[in-house]
Amino acid sequence: MAIHLLRPSVYPNACEAGLLELAIARLICLSNDLVSFEKESSIGDFHNELIILRSELGDKVQAWASMEIRSVQKRIHLLARGVASQSTACRTWVECLFFAGWRLLGWSDETSRYVSYVNGTLRPN
Repeated sequence: MAIHLLRPSVYPNACEAGLLELAIARLICLSNDLVSFEKESSIGDFHNELIILRSELGDKVQAWASMEIRSVQKRIHLLARGVASQSTACRTWVECLFFAGWRLLGWSDETSRYVSYVNGTLRPN
């Protein structure tokens, strides 16, 4: 939702742009849930898609999430190509989305909520 709210009026209002924004939001949320799955599971936190789906998918839930992430990444690249080809403003918006999305993914992977440094090496909590 935040990604959609960030779109200034000068950027495209095309349906594909909205779909791209939703796909990026999905990637960020699912990636975060995958990274935080072990910790949130161990403390009994159920606000995690993988924890919710574990009852149905069992031990395969993390593998499923990884496959889903790859599928969403492919969808993002296809949508981005289509949106960016519409105009210079569209191309600029796609670049902004990629910059913001990839920075958020990096934060999700490296945040101290889920990892810590042990002897200079990043380790899961």
